[in-house]
Amino acid sequence: MMQREQGLVQRGGKVYALFMLALVSVWGGQAWAYSAWQDAYVNRLRNISVNYQVDGAICEQVARLELEAEYPRQQYKVDVNLAYGLGNQVLGELDVVVSEKFSDAVILVGEVKCWTEPGRAQAKGAAQRLRFMDHIQRTQGLWVRQDHRYFKMSRFSDLRDFVLIGPRGSRRHGFERELRLGLEDLMDLRRTMMDCQKAGECAAP
Repeated sequence: MMQREQGLVQRGGKVYALFMLALVSVWGGQAWAYSAWQDAYVNRLRNISVNYQVDGAICEQVARLELEAEYPRQQYKVDVNLAYGLGNQVLGELDVVVSEKFSDAVILVGEVKCWTEPGRAQAKGAAQRLRFMDHIQRTQGLWVRQDHRYFKMSRFSDLRDFVLIGPRGSRRHGFERELRLGLEDLMDLRRTMMDCQKAGECAAP
């Protein structure tokens, strides 16, 4: 729980609550709080069941929100956390995928990396990108799925944009896109979402 939300000052026998850039919600006698800037994120993520214990989950969700703001929902769909493979073997994952609704064509794939060592993250992401692009060009029988929903491989035939996405400041380390939030803010938001799930006010897996 973040401790920015409230300071208590006793004056003349009365207790005054000082709220600094925070929103406090109380359920059943228990309180949890989060910084005011997180409000828009919490409101948009609270009904989506995500395991935030998984490394990178919060970054994938924030990337999804930012891409949804960029690509209008009437024309595009943004999916997260897809897998690709061959036969019974999973070969890799695709963090975010943007598709055109009318044509079903995938126009952008994003590999999201929120590491404390951005140089290593960029190198790892670049290798993963190269591996997937090589597979879709050379591997027969490749599949891509989200849970039990399979994507036709023809949807990827004209894919041109496979970008690396990182926290704010990642561009200088070779990423093509960066999120509006820095790594510290992303980790704060992750803790807030886990607290919200624990309080029963956000969907949990």
